[in-house]
Amino acid sequence: MRTRQFGWLCLAACVLAGPRGGISGDEAAVELSEISVTAPGLYSDWLVWKADSIGSALDGLPGLILNSQGGSSVQNDLSIRGSSFSEAGLAIGGLALRHPQTEHFNAELPLPAWLFRPPDVLTGMEQAIGSSGHIVGTVNLEFAPASDRSHVDMGLGERGANRQAMASRTVFGKEGDLQAGLDVFADREAVQGVDYDDNDLDRAGGGAHFQVLGEGQQTDLVLAGQAKSFGAQ
Repeated sequence: MRTRQFGWLCLAACVLAGPRGGISGDEAAVELSEISVTAPGLYSDWLVWKADSIGSALDGLPGLILNSQGGSSVQNDLSIRGSSFSEAGLAIGGLALRHPQTEHFNAELPLPAWLFRPPDVLTGMEQAIGSSGHIVGTVNLEFAPASDRSHVDMGLGERGANRQAMASRTVFGKEGDLQAGLDVFADREAVQGVDYDDNDLDRAGGGAHFQVLGEGQQTDLVLAGQAKSFGAQ
């Protein structure tokens, strides 16, 4: 078939009883040295500067299972807390996104991952407060502040795989606490026989993102599109 598309955490405290009579007030208190532990986050590579699709960037996000068919750039079903593909999805700024054709495409978003801050997986009351949400859980995305950065990326691989991407980020119009930024991006990817011989992929997309950022306020305007053709055997 050819598809096209334009547990509970239990903490126990145990008090050990010493000899009857208590601790003498004459004994000096024991002072423990302060210990600081630092480590990188489990998903600190979200903002790596590359034109990753949202689907491929979500692979490995704690709290989320990405069930991919034909690789992470082809089709992705989201699962949160064991949900079905129709009970989880994406949101931008708390606004839930739903694909009009099928929930199998709920992870489809024609925007590169680097446009966003590290995502949050919302469930339960967090989802009720922070997002219009999906039935079981939502991956919530927030636009990151614009910055000055540009890149061009090209790659070749097996089975005729090839990929080209470009992105340009510019910050301009700084005045007081306000700054404006513009992102322009485009990418294309093609591969023959992703997982089966008949399952080819051809994807191209692009768009622009305009942002006005100030103290306590942020406005984002984005326009993007994607054309994708892939086999689903």
